[in-house]
Amino acid sequence: MSDTATVVSLPVARQPRNVRRVLDLSTAHLDRGDTLEFEEYLVTKGQNGSMPCLSGPYGWLVSVPDELESVHDDASPGLYAILAYAKEAGCDWVLFERDRDIDDRFPVQWQD
Repeated sequence: MSDTATVVSLPVARQPRNVRRVLDLSTAHLDRGDTLEFEEYLVTKGQNGSMPCLSGPYGWLVSVPDELESVHDDASPGLYAILAYAKEAGCDWVLFERDRDIDDRFPVQWQD
């Protein structure tokens, strides 16, 4: 399994400012270190960690940063590729949810 995923360029249509796009993926695409980074952000109420997110019982809603370099050192290569893809697709958020299907464009990093 490769540590990186290919990012594909997509045409993006303009949307009203109050409409947001979400990339919806399985939590299987997350590395354990990524989830620990999310938890650090949540536990410290945003004081530590570089991954703004919300948490629920079945996954995370992660903000796509304006500057990907801001999360480069804290994200796994797989998460970085997902965030880059989401940014290119015009998404503001990535929803990682346990019951979503695995997307073959991205590596599976966490299996129970």
